[in-house]
Amino acid sequence: MLPKITAAIAVFGFLSLEGQAQLNVQSGATFFMQPGAQVTVQGDVQNAGTLNNDGSLRVQGNYTNTGTYASAATGSLEMYGTGNVNLASGNNVISNLIINKSLASEVVTLTANTTVSNGFTLTQGILTTNPTVTPAVALIAGATTPFTFAVGKEVIGSVRRTSWTAGAARVFNQPNMLVTTNGGTTPTDLTVTMIPNGDPTQAEREVKRKFNFAQTGGSGFTADVRFPYADGELTGTNTEQGLVPWKLVA
Repeated sequence: MLPKITAAIAVFGFLSLEGQAQLNVQSGATFFMQPGAQVTVQGDVQNAGTLNNDGSLRVQGNYTNTGTYASAATGSLEMYGTGNVNLASGNNVISNLIINKSLASEVVTLTANTTVSNGFTLTQGILTTNPTVTPAVALIAGATTPFTFAVGKEVIGSVRRTSWTAGAARVFNQPNMLVTTNGGTTPTDLTVTMIPNGDPTQAEREVKRKFNFAQTGGSGFTADVRFPYADGELTGTNTEQGLVPWKLVA
């Protein structure tokens, strides 16, 4: 177990710290990971000081940042292992976020807006922004930031793409949740909120997903949207050939 860090400590590129019970960087302290270094924490990570992650930080428990987190373009934060956990990134950007839980049913919940700059990877488990409880929370990334999904994986809740440009399809919650805008004045960002089992209670033969779209700025443009669904959501009465988007007017 790493002690509470009250001063400065560095983990060099040739070092790997495995199986630490927790990591607690207190206010005024600095924890620095050089490129190539790896730290695996089986419990929670709490940062109230300065955490410079130019290597690979693997966290099995909750991750809470109330201090300063910074990383090089290759630095990664991986939420791995067993159990349902929360991720609170604070006001800092994560270069590369990896969700790699042990089981498909295990959940990582974003408790506040989380910005990723270089890459997002969802390998195993569920990432959710808890949209019915915290509708303002989103996973945020630039329009061209790469998103990588294992087969069948998707983000539940809100994904926002910033620095938007027209004419190119951008991935949101999963590889088949695509939006392309054309013409008009381009918005600065677009947000897609996908809620599984979002049944509006009408007795329709719908795929039980609810999609909300929001934008900042922009006007007079059109959008091409590809809506995703799973094979198991086709019941026999809502066949693939007959699927069309519906807008619920309350």
